[in-house]
Amino acid sequence: MGQSAFLRILAALAAPTLLAACGGGGGGGSGASSFASTPAIFSAAPGKVVAQGFGRDFAVQDDETAKIARMSDFSAVSAVELSLTRNAAGAVSEIALTTPHLSTAWSKDDKQLSVDDGLLVGYQSKAGRTLAAVIAAPDQAGFEHQTFGFWYDVDASSGLNRFGAVSVGQETAAADLPKSGKATFLGEAVGMRVVGGDSPDFQILRAKARLEADFAGRTASFRTTESSVGRDAAGATIFDESLNMSGALSAAADGRLSGRVETTGGLAGSLDARFYGPGATEVGGIFSLNGGSESLSGGFGARRE
Repeated sequence: MGQSAFLRILAALAAPTLLAACGGGGGGGSGASSFASTPAIFSAAPGKVVAQGFGRDFAVQDDETAKIARMSDFSAVSAVELSLTRNAAGAVSEIALTTPHLSTAWSKDDKQLSVDDGLLVGYQSKAGRTLAAVIAAPDQAGFEHQTFGFWYDVDASSGLNRFGAVSVGQETAAADLPKSGKATFLGEAVGMRVVGGDSPDFQILRAKARLEADFAGRTASFRTTESSVGRDAAGATIFDESLNMSGALSAAADGRLSGRVETTGGLAGSLDARFYGPGATEVGGIFSLNGGSESLSGGFGARRE
């Protein structure tokens, strides 16, 4: 499952870029320029940035024929940490991710890290174990205060595989959240679809994401459109509208959002999100859905228009 799954990642990452959904790379947008004096947690400057965040994960157990025999429920939200290192030229040279079940670094010098269509792809495989992560490249997506993505850990010897989603960044302090007004956030979602049963499958999801926030009412709506799962043999994008998500969210006293989301194809689950940056210039989070023998999990990020 490990090597074939990664080949699917490479195919999926050849899909058209979604950066236009969040206003293009770098700059743009009145929200970001309003806070030019506030240092960005993610910049193109050389050095190492360490960001805290949150995530969920779930386990998949293969049977002796490499078919998916069992999927666990999603874990509770837990703390995660992501570091991103840039070399003297400003290019990302290493990413490292720590979760309750994973602590791994992927280095470009070791040929474990590449950049594909706005995503940082880390991959390493040895002794029957494959560790991979797909993280949105913050500068290419126009994010200054956050990033997001997913990871997987495939162990061929035991057949026990684990998949997780993460969102990290500079969370907006509760006192700095807007107390009134509404705002639209546009961006993208990246995730993984795991299908069990007699024909197990693993697909990479990319979609446009939109979150509408009502700061006075402490509510929000979330939806994704133009969901795709890679390209076909002719190079055409494979769209799957059944994976489009929508849901209603509510905010706690600290401004953190949570709620129920569903796909048009019948999957259901939860979405957890946080505002990032000064005055909530960005928003990001993770989604965790399942139904029958199928799970859909990943992260999203969006910028305020």
